[in-house]
Amino acid sequence: MRKTIRILVLVCPLALSLPTPFAAEQPTNGEPALRLLLTLQSQQQEILRKLDAARQNSAEELKRSSDLLAERLQRIENSVALEAQRQFEARQNLHQLFLVALAVLGALGAMGLGLMGMLVLKTLNRLSDVVERTVQLPRFLPAPDSAQAEANITASTQRLLESMAQVESRLREIETRHLKQGG
Repeated sequence: MRKTIRILVLVCPLALSLPTPFAAEQPTNGEPALRLLLTLQSQQQEILRKLDAARQNSAEELKRSSDLLAERLQRIENSVALEAQRQFEARQNLHQLFLVALAVLGALGAMGLGLMGMLVLKTLNRLSDVVERTVQLPRFLPAPDSAQAEANITASTQRLLESMAQVESRLREIETRHLKQGG
């Protein structure tokens, strides 16, 4: 359709300038009209060849540009994929570094706790040595006499029972006083 329109656009001005064969006032001379027709046909064929060549050139150009575009798109896709891979590896390396740093800090903390425990034990040993030197406790206590120990136990039990009886009587006094005041 486009080809026909182009041909008509090119041929129509020539056709309008030609004398019409059916005009009554013009004589019909066959040779110049035939020459003109042959010229027009050769021009038409030339135009068709040029149009065909232009169509082929545009098809080749379109193929070249689509190939270049496809190649460029492939390069862009490859570079995007490569960049994504680099970013993934960078994140993975950062996570590994972070885990190593946490492990080092954990190990330092554990070593610090162990050192602190050793320092506390050493301090307690020195403190016990200082207390032992200042108080001078006898190293060995004499073994108690069993009869005396029995008497001491009985006496202390008796004192405890008496103290408890005094506490009970004091509590009763306080309760009775409180009840009299409140009631």
